Amino acid sequence: MSFREFEYADGKSFKFWKIEQQGSDVVTRYGRIGSDGQETKKDFGTPEAAKKAYDKLVAEKTGKGYVEKTGGGVASSEAAPAAKPAKGAKGAAAATAPAASTPISSMLFATTRDGNFGHLNNFIGQRVTDYKEGTPPKGKTVFRIRCHCEEDEETAAQFKERFHNFLKSDAALETIGLVTGLEEMYPDEDKNISVALLAEHADRLPKLQALFLGDILQEEQEVSWIKQTDISPVLAAFPHLEMLRVRGADGLAISKPQHAKLRALAIESGGLSPEVVASICRGKFPELEYLELWLGTPNYGGECRVNDLQPILKGKLFPKLKYLGFRNAEIADDIAAVIVKSPVIEQLETLDLSLGNLSDEGANALLQLKDNTSLKRLDLHHHYIGKPVQKSLKQLPFPVDLADAKTVDENDEWAGRFISVSE
Repeated sequence: MSFREFEYADGKSFKFWKIEQQGSDVVTRYGRIGSDGQETKKDFGTPEAAKKAYDKLVAEKTGKGYVEKTGGGVASSEAAPAAKPAKGAKGAAAATAPAASTPISSMLFATTRDGNFGHLNNFIGQRVTDYKEGTPPKGKTVFRIRCHCEEDEETAAQFKERFHNFLKSDAALETIGLVTGLEEMYPDEDKNISVALLAEHADRLPKLQALFLGDILQEEQEVSWIKQTDISPVLAAFPHLEMLRVRGADGLAISKPQHAKLRALAIESGGLSPEVVASICRGKFPELEYLELWLGTPNYGGECRVNDLQPILKGKLFPKLKYLGFRNAEIADDIAAVIVKSPVIEQLETLDLSLGNLSDEGANALLQLKDNTSLKRLDLHHHYIGKPVQKSLKQLPFPVDLADAKTVDENDEWAGRFISVSE
């Protein structure tokens, strides 16, 4: 079958590209994810010439970072009718499935590539709208609820009021993606207010597919200061949730790591505790295709070692996993040395070791991936790899992102290899 479908996300663009050969014709359709896009059709005279052009176009797109979609649903421009609530159901969220699946590629680059956090402009391929009382829903809506750091000290109370106003509105009923931001500048309690509010009022968000907890800027709170909590109540309250992204790991826990439909999980941190990683490794997420963990540094709680990752590396834990990111990792070299020989590599399409301190040592190990035919992308941006080894990596049979190369000034007594995001 000649039909193939690809997706691309870089933090600003969320695009699809489809191609099909029809005899001597090559038909392509492209555009923003969630739209109908545009179609082109070109006659190459013979099926052989069309096949040659088809292969060339596919190679060009994958070389630019497009990733082929395998399974799962691409966001459709026509929403399927919502399921009717089950008789006797207490909450709409427990009985009503989302209209259409969200493209898994939209999780990639949900934050800026260099790790410097800016407010999300797009999430799951849709524009983020800051909710203000009375804001009507428009199409596939992604709302953000947050307080601003310049507001007075009663930010927690303001946040709760704003959240409650949102939940009471018609906008909540149509929301497919929700982003939460700053709740208060200096929280007294070691927890995230959003989780409790979401779990309590899940029935007001019957179409929620994707959730981002912690859209907080560095000038508001360093990533290591962001208070989180046990996120298991959210997993339990939203059985149709497909994507969950969390920023900050202070206080983070997953006491009941299970969800029947979650397809993507990402945790951004300056240091992810072994306890949280262990929870994920005990997890029951049969549909998980995308796992992104910012392991960080021991200076901020990132005490994980490669042995802690072994349940994931064995490849049986998440059988549908296609993207695996051990990002922002001080142990990037150690991970690289082990993962090339791990069973999980055989099922992956994207391996992401970006934002860490990968050196020639780890990069040389990754050269063994030349014999791997399933990988379609290797992301190493923000690294400490020398030019000779970079040249060798570029010979691998799939795109390798080597942007943002760093060097160590040996004359600087404070110099060293640093991950992108720590404090």
